[in-house]
Amino acid sequence: MRERCSPRSARVVAAAVTAVAVAAGVVMLRGVSAAQVGRRAPVAMPGHVQLFYTAPVLVRAGERVLVPIDAICASVKGVPCRARVTMRAAAGLGALHEASASASPGLRFDLSAVAARALAGGGTSGSIRFSIEAVAGGARAALPAEAGSSLRFYVAKSIPPVRVPSIPFGRVRRGRTVLSLPWGTGAMRAGIALGGDGVPTGPSSFDVDRWGRVLLLDTEQSRLETFADGELVRATTLPLVPRSDVAASRDGGAAVLVPGVGGRVDVRRVVADGSSGTATDVPMPTAFGIAGAIRMVGEDAFVHLFPLDAWMPVAGSSSAGAATGLTVGEPLTGGRQLVSVVRGRRVRLGTVAGGRVRDAVELSFGRELGELSLAAPDGAGGYVVVVHVWHGGPRPADAFQVVHVARTRIASTFLVPSHSYTVDAPQSVFRLGPGGLLYQLRTLPSGVQVVRYGIGGGS
Repeated sequence: MRERCSPRSARVVAAAVTAVAVAAGVVMLRGVSAAQVGRRAPVAMPGHVQLFYTAPVLVRAGERVLVPIDAICASVKGVPCRARVTMRAAAGLGALHEASASASPGLRFDLSAVAARALAGGGTSGSIRFSIEAVAGGARAALPAEAGSSLRFYVAKSIPPVRVPSIPFGRVRRGRTVLSLPWGTGAMRAGIALGGDGVPTGPSSFDVDRWGRVLLLDTEQSRLETFADGELVRATTLPLVPRSDVAASRDGGAAVLVPGVGGRVDVRRVVADGSSGTATDVPMPTAFGIAGAIRMVGEDAFVHLFPLDAWMPVAGSSSAGAATGLTVGEPLTGGRQLVSVVRGRRVRLGTVAGGRVRDAVELSFGRELGELSLAAPDGAGGYVVVVHVWHGGPRPADAFQVVHVARTRIASTFLVPSHSYTVDAPQSVFRLGPGGLLYQLRTLPSGVQVVRYGIGGGS
């Protein structure tokens, strides 16, 4: 989900935006009675423009497709300014069509008509490529930033719905603890410090390699540690910051993402003997990009970027799958992608191969959903999903629900507790390890744990 901001002051003005049809109605803009809190933004010399949007990712044929967009413009003195937003979209390899409107709260582009053209040839799925641009005076922001490149979302003729059973919050699976470290400094301890807002920060990420060893990224002690059967076997010193992320490679090494400033990040390779290689300085596709996660496909590394909500190959990757540039889905082996999205109480998943969506499914929950912490194919046309579930009221509760969906049936589902004593990154709490075992990184007042669960039943 994207955080949406708009200029604010004392009074409300209703800004009705007229529907605009372009090229026989292929792309339409709708912003019916968009409410702008405060007076209209003054004309000012812009300092920068920033774009936020919510990606459709995966839609069912015939659905209405609305893309909310926020364009934040501020002068060099911090005064709000006006921007004009343009969206360009096309079905498949067809000609691009565009529509424009002044930025305002509630601005949405209606791509329903262009989405309908994705299946015009009679196929079972297709894709829509699109780009977004905001201009204010001499300032410009674009998603993606590179000229001629596009983002995508996918349209599937069939996305079978599957109902996920609700489990009482008190009925959680215990799992088996495979690593336990008390807080402190030195070997066999996990570093901890108070964050800027008073919330403790601790190890930011972990992964499990193909031998079942646990890789723990201890940012406070600036090291990547490898544990086998709960014992420390290797430690590599690295320049880390909070929200750094780690991904194990197939050769026994790892790739470590270190978010930076100024639109760049470092990806540092750690080889199998534990030595640290030279960092790769990764240029971001947008000056306002945020690197959220890193994953490995074979020996190729990919970084997940916001606000693009897309994956980018790290320089030096050499496989065919890594040469595809930006992808909306998480890269998989063989050039495939995993697309996943949370909408209300539903989770949609699909596998993209050859530009087509396969094995699409929609999980429907009876509870409120938070972040999608893990989504991974099971290798047999199904998926393993971990999603944050919660309810409010006088006795609020939350947990993570693990779901193994085998095509169109629930093979297994259970709850695991939510333990986040320190700040965590949603994409770095769960990992799927060898043998289809699920691992969870927990932080408690006493220290850090890594707990293992069997998807099929036992732990």
